[in-house]
Formats: sequence, C-alpha cells, structure tokens
Amino acid sequence: MPPSHIALSGDLNIEIVSSSFLPLVVQLSRLEGNVAQPLTTFPVYPEAGALKRNLTVTKIHCGYFSRGGQYYVQIKNQPILGPNSTDLSDSQIITRSLDVRWPMPQLVVTPENVKTYPESPVTAILTFPEVVCPPIKGVAPSAIPEFWLELHYCGHSLLNCEESGDETQNKSSHQVLYSEQVRGLPGKSVFILRCELFGLSGHYAIFLRPTNPDPALPRTAAYVKVDWSDQFVFNVHAHSIFPCDTHNGGITVLFQYPSCILADRDRVRLFARLRANVASLAPPTSLEYISEQKITQGQHSLHFECDLFTERYVEYCFVYVSQSISGAVADVREDCVPTLPVSDQERGGWGPWSQWTPCSSTCIGGIRSRYRLCDSPAPRYGAKFCEVYKLYIEFFALRP
Repeated sequence: MPPSHIALSGDLNIEIVSSSFLPLVVQLSRLEGNVAQPLTTFPVYPEAGALKRNLTVTKIHCGYFSRGGQYYVQIKNQPILGPNSTDLSDSQIITRSLDVRWPMPQLVVTPENVKTYPESPVTAILTFPEVVCPPIKGVAPSAIPEFWLELHYCGHSLLNCEESGDETQNKSSHQVLYSEQVRGLPGKSVFILRCELFGLSGHYAIFLRPTNPDPALPRTAAYVKVDWSDQFVFNVHAHSIFPCDTHNGGITVLFQYPSCILADRDRVRLFARLRANVASLAPPTSLEYISEQKITQGQHSLHFECDLFTERYVEYCFVYVSQSISGAVADVREDCVPTLPVSDQERGGWGPWSQWTPCSSTCIGGIRSRYRLCDSPAPRYGAKFCEVYKLYIEFFALRP
C-alpha cells in the first residue's frame, strides 16, 4: 500500500502477499489524540486466480478517509472459532501506518478588478479538485471539517491582505465584511458577493479559513482590486456663491451615484476655505466644516440655504461623502466654488525666482533649489492659486 493518501480522493488499494489460504480481516483505524479509533473492519477472501501468485488485492472505500491525519491499516487472519482455537499472536498481525493529507482547495474570484458598487455581482467559486467522493454515512461530526469563507477589506495596500498566524493581528488589520460557513469538502460551491460589500476603493481578500486553528488544515485566498466607480458624478450648480439670492435662495448641488449604495448613508458636506497666505509655498489647504446633508436613495439634488454662506471665506467646497457597509467614510467627489464672482484677471501670479541656495555637497554631486511666491498679484476673492512650479530643484555633478 502507498505510504500516503489524500482524503476523499479515491479508494485505497491494498496488495496482500500471503501463502495462507485462510480468510483475512482488514481493519482501518484513525488516530484520535493518543488512541486509534476503529473506523471499519471487513473480511478479505483470497481470489482463486490470485492463489497461484500468493497475492490478494482489496481496497478500502474512499469515504472512510474523511479527514487528514494518521491512519492505521491492520491485516490479520480471521479467527476460527472452535474448541481448539487460540488467540492470534502479534506475529500474525501486520500493521501499516498511512499519512492521509488534506485535499487542497482552489478559490477563484471573478472579476478580479471592479469598480465600487459594481453593477455585476462578484462571484467566488470554491472547489476541492482532488475530492471524488463524500464521507461515508454516519461519520462522526468531529470528522467533518468546518471552514469560514470571509471577505476582508484590507485598505490601499495589498500587503495588508497577507494572512498571519496571529488571529488578533488579522482582526486588527482587516475588516470582515461578509462570512459564510462551509461544512465538509464540497466538490464545488458558488458564493455571490453582493454589490454593497464593495463600497470602498482598495484591496479586498476572500479567505477560506478552518474553524479549527490546526495548521495542517487547508486554507486559501483570492483577491479583488476595487477602484472608485465612474457612476459618481458631482456638480455645484453655481459659478459663485454670491449673489446668493439669484440661486433660488441657496446653492443647488447635483449628483449621480451607483444604484446599490446603502440607503441614507451617503451625504454632501460643506466646507469653507480661508484666505490664502501669499507668503507660503503651498496653496491654501485649511478648510472649516460648515454643514452637511444626508442623501436619500433616489434623490439627486440638495439645496444649501444662503444663510450658511458668508464673505469671510474666499471659497466653499462641496464634498460627496460615501459611507461603506463597514461604516468607513470616504470623500468621493469635490467641487469648489468661489465666494464672489471672479475673472481670469483676478487669479494669482508668480513673483520672481529667489536666489539659488548653496549646493548640498562640495564633491561628487549635489542639489540646489530656488523658489517663488504667488504674490504678483496675490489671488483675490477666491480666484485660483498659482499653478505650475513653485519650487525648482537642480541636480548636478561638480567637476574638478
């Protein structure tokens, strides 16, 4: 018999070489803890055609190998009951050990690249290609393995999706969005992952994990890359905030979104931008939160009243915020509007370049830089900050 076998992968063939014409008994046991538990015992009668070769061939049904582990096959003479019969000695019993390995699963997910809230479902197909038979009827529940198929959100780095032996670390770095129990070693199982599970851009992992933390149990994973949906469209219906009364008493925001967003989770937030600091190399980025409104599914516009706005700020930014099934929120689209009407003549202009800084090295190679400010003129009334380059860095090599 072979030294190893794969669970549920087929019958185990055994060749018995014996010069005896007595019937034999074959017993299969599995090691449970420190005790070998018998699984089946059956007689084997030598075939007439095999007697000349002293060879008997038998097999153990595939279904008895329902799980991986250490098994034992015992072969002994069938006892003959009678007044002169005696017990068999150990020399009349042959025991062989058998290493039964778990079959390896395959997990295929389609498609592997989708947009958030995909229109077509994401499908995960789990198979155990080596499995060809079910466990025998009446097998102990403890002999049937159990797994969990889990969908995890790993963020924007695929490295966060790597499995770890530390379950605590896994739970802290992953967000479990969906789980379903898998019992046994199915030939093929299909799982439909709903649209709303993929509400954030980034990397997702589908893990098959055994319920028992035994490292010998099989496990596998598949991955999905998700980008923001093109169905998110966002526009502020105004060229400037003031004069506000010409906009029907407020500013209207128009938007579109995928059909399966979560009900009453998305919203539009209003921020105000402070005036630019023209002495800074960076554009103004400080925003102050003003207000927000929830989006009801089926709604495609919101109205922000005029009393929310003031000329203290130079610009107002409307941000479409999407909330995923995990509760995490993300800014999906943004549209900023100047507080007062502006023209191209009022946008900022670059001032002269500064002197070069000293070289960072006195030998081999180095860098030097120069900068300019957006102050000639400074942007007015919320006009655009200067564009293109504000800092120039030069790499060069010094020659003797």
